[in-house]
Parts: sequence; structure tokens; C-alpha cells
Amino acid sequence: MEEIAARAGYTIGALYAHFSGKHELFRAVLRSSLGLGTSSFTQRVAHPLTNLEAPLSNLEEMAGPEVPTAPPSALLRRYFHDDTDAHSRWIDLEIEFVRFAEADEELSKGLRARRRDPRTAVARLLAGRPVMPAPAVPDRRAGHRRDHPAAATAIVALFDGLALQRRVDRDAVPSSLFADAVRWLTAGLHDN
Repeated sequence: MEEIAARAGYTIGALYAHFSGKHELFRAVLRSSLGLGTSSFTQRVAHPLTNLEAPLSNLEEMAGPEVPTAPPSALLRRYFHDDTDAHSRWIDLEIEFVRFAEADEELSKGLRARRRDPRTAVARLLAGRPVMPAPAVPDRRAGHRRDHPAAATAIVALFDGLALQRRVDRDAVPSSLFADAVRWLTAGLHDN
């Protein structure tokens, strides 16, 4: 709010005075963030996994049967720890965004579009890795298919869920859990 008020040349109190309440201000911020694209505000509230290329760049190393000691798993551990700790307020903001978007179809559509970005980024990374065969390759089990968008959705949901759980009970979610879970997921996909 401080950044928005400063850009507008207002104090925070004066900024609030332009809206009928906190909810209206938040709705305006959400509308703005969904339309600004590359603004620093939007970059800060964009999903953290959108910028996960370095840690996921060597997923095949994490798919082996060994305990994850390769640099990618260390990067994922550090990434999860640093991101969830440094941006713990992001979780609150994202939950508020979802709550407000549920009641407003325009906001909901914009939020869905914004949430596609991290899934697309992760799917793109998975597509080039030997741990995942070509998209939509049939699984050996009848009726199951593997594809990059589905795996990316699972990884993003895993990150979101673990970040929320870490916020609630830090001791239950060590920094290594995200890296371990991604390794388990990719190893399972590789072994099918």
C-alpha cells in the first residue's frame, strides 16, 4: 500500500479515503495488478514458481534412486526456504486475491490467466527434461496419461500447499520437503 500511495502522491490515509472501505481498495488493487503485466507490484505478487528455472533446470538429476544430494535439490531446498520465508505475506495476499476473485467473474478470469504463468513456466522446464517423456505419453496403467501441464499443475499446487503449511506449522515443513517431494514426483513419473 505504501508503494501505491507514494506513486499516487498520497499518504496511505488519503489513499484509503478514495474508497468506501478496505475491500473496495483491495478490489481496485487486484484489478490493477491483473492488468499491469510487468509492474513491480505485479512482479512481487506473481507466483514464485514463475521464476524457478535455475532450481528446476536439472530435474533429471533428482529423479534417480539416490537421496537428493545433487545441486538441483539443494537449490530447491534453498529456493523454498528463502521464498516462503521472505514472502510469507504473499500467501495471505494470494488467498485474499482468490477470495475476492470468486465473487467477480472479471477478476476470476484475470486471476486464472495469471495463475497459468507459473504452470506454463514449470511445464516448459519439464518438457526439455528426460525425466518426463514427450507430453501426453500414455502411462502403462490403463486410463492414465502423463503430460507436462498436469505435472506442472501438481508442482505448483505442491509449492502452494507446502508454503501454506509452513506458514501454519514451520516445524512440520522443513526447507527440504519441497525438493524431496519434487524428486519423488519426478522419480515416480520416470519409473512408470
